[in-house]
Amino acid sequence: MELFYKSYLPSGRFARFIARYIIIADDGGHSAWRKMDSLPNGLPGLVFSFGEHFRYEIAGRPGSSKEISCGNIIGIHNCTYTGKWKDSLKAFVIIFKPLGLFHLLKQNMHELKNDLTGLNLVGITEAAWIGEKLRLLPAHEQQIAFAEEWLEKRFSQKKLDYTITEYITEQIIERKGMVSIQGISGEMNINKKYIERNFNYQLGLSPKEFAEIIRFNYLNTLMHREAASWKDLVYLGNFYDQSHLIKHFQRITGLSPQAYKKIAGLQAGAQFLSRHNLFELISATETSGLFLNLGNPASGESANV
Repeated sequence: MELFYKSYLPSGRFARFIARYIIIADDGGHSAWRKMDSLPNGLPGLVFSFGEHFRYEIAGRPGSSKEISCGNIIGIHNCTYTGKWKDSLKAFVIIFKPLGLFHLLKQNMHELKNDLTGLNLVGITEAAWIGEKLRLLPAHEQQIAFAEEWLEKRFSQKKLDYTITEYITEQIIERKGMVSIQGISGEMNINKKYIERNFNYQLGLSPKEFAEIIRFNYLNTLMHREAASWKDLVYLGNFYDQSHLIKHFQRITGLSPQAYKKIAGLQAGAQFLSRHNLFELISATETSGLFLNLGNPASGESANV
C-alpha cells in the first residue's frame, strides 16, 4: 500500500509566513491502522482532512486521541505526535514558519501547544467551507491558489509588525540552535524574562525549548544527508561529549541517537524522516511527488514523517 506525499513552496508574498503546502493521499482499505510519526520541528500548521477516520494522538498521553476534521490547527510540539488512518486519506496541510500562525491568528500560541485544535474554537467559522472547496478542486495548484486567496484575506485583517520574537527565532535557526537565551539577551540588551514571555505567547515554546528543537533538526539533517558519525555529531552540534549528545536526543525523541538511527533505518518510510525536518521545510526546493510503500498492512509498521 502506498502513501502519496508532495510539498510545494508558497508564493513570494507569503514567504515570510508559510514554509510549505503539503499534499498527502492514500486510497485506504487497510486492515490495520497506518501511522505517521511527526517529530518536533518548531513549525505549527493547519490541516484540512477530506478522508475518513484520520486521527491524531500523542503516545502515552491519555485522552489525546482526536479525529482530524476539515480544519484543525496543529500547535507547535515539543514531543512526537502520530497521525493514524485505515480508510482513504486526503489531506491539505499548511506548514507555517515559526511565527506565521501567530500572525494569522493573533492568539496565545502556548494554549495551542502539543495539541490539535479545531479552527472554529479560535473564531474561524468558515473551516468547513474551506475544506469543501479544497476537496472539490482537482489540481494541487488550484488548491494552493484558493488557500492563498483565503490566507491573503485573513492576513489583511491583521497587524503584521516584525516582532523581536520573529527576529530571535531567525537567529536561532541561522545558528542551528546553538545559542543561549542569556547570550541573545545580552547581545540585544533586552531583559531575558521579556524575551521568554513573548516567546511563550507568540510561539508557544520557551527560547530554550525552541533552540533544542532546532539543534535536533540540524543533527537529524546531518544524520540523513551526510551520514555523520557520533564524533561528528558531538563536534558539529557543539556538545561537551557523547553523553551530552545522548541526553539531548533522549529529551526530544525518548531514544538514544543509536536507537533512533536504527529504528529510522528499519522502518518503512524512513526516507520521510527528513521531509518534516525544519531545514528541509524552509529550504527553497520543492519535492516531486513521492510514494511511500507502507509494507504489509497487518504488520502495524509506522511511517516516520
